[in-house]
Amino acid sequence: MEPVMTASKGVRQLGLRDYYLTSVLTGLRSLRGPYPRQAAARIVNPLSYPRFMEYRLVMELLGDIEGKRVLDVGSPKLPVLLLARHSTCELFATDIRDYFIGPTAHFIRRVGSGTRLGRDLHLEAQDARALRYSDASFDRVYSISVLEHIPDDGDATAMREIARVLRPGGVVALTVPFDASGHHDEFVDGDVFERKATGGRTFFQRRYDERTLRERLVIPSGLVLDEVVAFGEPTFPFERYWNRVPMRWKVPLLWTAPLVAQIFLRRLQASQIGAACGVALRLSKPLA
Repeated sequence: MEPVMTASKGVRQLGLRDYYLTSVLTGLRSLRGPYPRQAAARIVNPLSYPRFMEYRLVMELLGDIEGKRVLDVGSPKLPVLLLARHSTCELFATDIRDYFIGPTAHFIRRVGSGTRLGRDLHLEAQDARALRYSDASFDRVYSISVLEHIPDDGDATAMREIARVLRPGGVVALTVPFDASGHHDEFVDGDVFERKATGGRTFFQRRYDERTLRERLVIPSGLVLDEVVAFGEPTFPFERYWNRVPMRWKVPLLWTAPLVAQIFLRRLQASQIGAACGVALRLSKPLA
C-alpha cells in the first residue's frame, strides 16, 4: 500500500495541509473496507473547527518525541495517523472505550504504517483515571480535549495518573476549554461517550478558568507548569454561532471548518484572555 504522504518531515512541522489531506485521503482509501462509516467521516469532517490549533500547540509543547515512549490519553486519533507516518516514537494511543481500535488500525494500514502495529504502535482501551501502566513508563504524554469530559473529580484523578506514569524529566501537553469569566459545567440531553443518560441532563464538559486550571489539573498532578498558551477568537466568536447550527445543515459545510478556523482562531496575548476558548498546557516532572 502506497503511503498517503511520501515526504517525511518532523512532527512539529506538520501543517494544516498535512492533517487535512491525511484525513481525506485515508477516508477515500478506506471506503471499501470494514469501516465505511468511519471512513466517510474522515472525508466529510476531516478536521473540526478548533482541532488543528490544538494539534499544533500540543505537538509544539511536547518537544522532541523521536525515539521516545509516548502516551496519548483519549485524544482524537487523526494525530495518531500522522505520528504513525512521520515519527519514530513508540506510541500508545488510548481511549476509555475500544470503539476506535478497529477503524484506527485499519486506517494506519491504509497510510502505509501497518507494520508498526503491535510493535511500536499500540491501540488500547484505558481509563485515564486508572491507567494500567507501571510508574514512570512514558517520556511524553498528551491529551487533546479529553480531561474536561471526565465527570466529578475525574479530571484531577486523571492528572494524578498521568503524573504517575510519566518519567522524571518527562513532559505532558494537553488542551482544555477555557472561559476567563469563570468556571462552569455544561450538560446535554442523552448519552455522553461511555456514560448512559439516567434521567435529567448528562454532564458533557467543564470550561476552566485560571483558578480551576490550577486547582483541578496542576496541583493534583504535582507537576511543574511550564507554559500556558491561550487560543481563541479575538475578532469574532464564530464557534459560538457555528455550534448553534443544526447538524443536518452543517454537514455539507463541515469540510470548510479548518479553513474558517484559519481566519478566526489565534494564539492570544495576555491582554486578549477574555477572547480565549481554550488553553494548551505544558507540564513537566522534575528529575529529582
